Amino acid sequence: MAAHVLPLTVKLMLEKEGHYALTDEDRAACLATDLLLAETQWVEDRDGRDTGRSWQEVVHKTARSVRFDAIWEKYKREHPELFQRDAEDPATGGSQA
Repeated sequence: MAAHVLPLTVKLMLEKEGHYALTDEDRAACLATDLLLAETQWVEDRDGRDTGRSWQEVVHKTARSVRFDAIWEKYKREHPELFQRDAEDPATGGSQA
């Protein structure tokens, strides 16, 4: 676990001081840390039996989620007119401003 957390800790400290900008992969790795701590087995058994999610699977799944969220937020910023009506119409679940 230290091999996963230590580089992230250094990167976060460097970012705080303005010497580094976190990448999407860094963010995904940070978000995956709690999920990794909850896993009981990070690798396959030597017999090839799948006894849990591997650490790579956890990090990659989190990275896909981070990328999707970033793409979705960019799309909403680029096309606010598509989402404005939902925010103004209580019938569709939005709230009036």
